[in-house]
Amino acid sequence: MARINYPVDFLNRTQLFLNIKKKHDSDGGSSPLIAFLVQQAIDLAADATATNIALEKHDQFEENARAAEEATEARNNLFHPVFSRLRGSVQFLKGFYTGNEKELGLWGVQVNAGRMAYPSDFLRRAGLFNTFKARHDALGAASPLTPYLAEHNIDLTADGADTVKAETKHDQMQQAWMDAEELREDRDNLFNPVFENVRSIGQFLKALYVKNPKELGHWGYTVDDSPRKGRKATVTVAPQSRRIVRRLLIGKELTNKGPAEVVVHQGEAEGKDSITLSPTNGITITRGWSSVTVVNSDQAQIALISVEKIS
Repeated sequence: MARINYPVDFLNRTQLFLNIKKKHDSDGGSSPLIAFLVQQAIDLAADATATNIALEKHDQFEENARAAEEATEARNNLFHPVFSRLRGSVQFLKGFYTGNEKELGLWGVQVNAGRMAYPSDFLRRAGLFNTFKARHDALGAASPLTPYLAEHNIDLTADGADTVKAETKHDQMQQAWMDAEELREDRDNLFNPVFENVRSIGQFLKALYVKNPKELGHWGYTVDDSPRKGRKATVTVAPQSRRIVRRLLIGKELTNKGPAEVVVHQGEAEGKDSITLSPTNGITITRGWSSVTVVNSDQAQIALISVEKIS
């Protein structure tokens, strides 16, 4: 049986809707959708308005996402050199405080079993730098770090200024991502009901053109009438447990490969038609049995079920 492959990304989904509406409008009074749309209370004009607003939200979402990425890159370009110099400074102090590494804690540095434990996120790394610099400034001329900074031409004041700039970029990044997520949610809330109508229309047209499914291509749908490919899998069911197995290929075998007797129920719950399978026995999956519930009542043995599922 032919299947409709629906697009997964937003822009292609909106384009599919626009193709459907264009085809319906161009067909005019001869459109096969007229009665169906009335029956399902689908208003394509209202859906078009929602889609256009959703597209505007999508553009704004992408703009904010780009702004967030640019702010992230600017933050990293500012702070990565600062943090690299900080690590070098910490290594110098580690040698200076040999035998008394706990002194590094006064600089904000965490030491675990003789190894430096640096934070992984930006805010805590920036906080570490600020604590480190504050300790150096508080010690003044007595800071053991002074000769290292002079030898390596490190200006902690300039690094502090870059850290402040990086923190500003980080705040901009977070705000941009928050705005982007709100816009994406607004976009999806607008368009998701439209796409549900796209799916309903697709199923109607597939039934209408059951003998010529390629007709759906004129409406923008992509139809796949190739045989479904499967993959073999072994499903385990713990003792005194049940497990739902979905997407079984019709015409393929479900076989009990384990030592325990199992009961296979039609569908995703017990109580419908069922078949008891002794070890090594199997059944052929027929229409209505593409999802089954396998029950293992054995108190000790794990059930092993061999199936072929849709890839």
